[in-house]
Amino acid sequence: MRIVILGRAGAGKTTLARRIGHRTGSPVIVLDAIWSKGWGPADVWRFRALVAESHRGDDWISDGNFAAATFDLRLPRADLVVWLEPPLGLCLWRATARVFRTGEAHRPEDIVEVFRFAWSTGRARRW
Repeated sequence: MRIVILGRAGAGKTTLARRIGHRTGSPVIVLDAIWSKGWGPADVWRFRALVAESHRGDDWISDGNFAAATFDLRLPRADLVVWLEPPLGLCLWRATARVFRTGEAHRPEDIVEVFRFAWSTGRARRW
């Protein structure tokens, strides 16, 4: 089974993906882990190549949005697309708290960027 999990920052995409992956034995692909912090628009081609390669298999759980850069690669192959939509306040709390956890890609200096992304990634950015 191939599952794509979408939603705003702090919605619980990675948590759900890991739980499903643990129960099913399916590999979990976290797009935030593929995108390198130092990359910019000129590196989208590199990101797309890595996303395409990681989604070649017949069994995966894909976590993350990156709509413009990846939907054409992931959605046509998906058997199921899940959109998580917990309350905005909860998403903002989770996204903000996450930057202070050890091992997270986002750091405290990224807090404003993370907050803006969580705030703006709503219904209008689904597709």
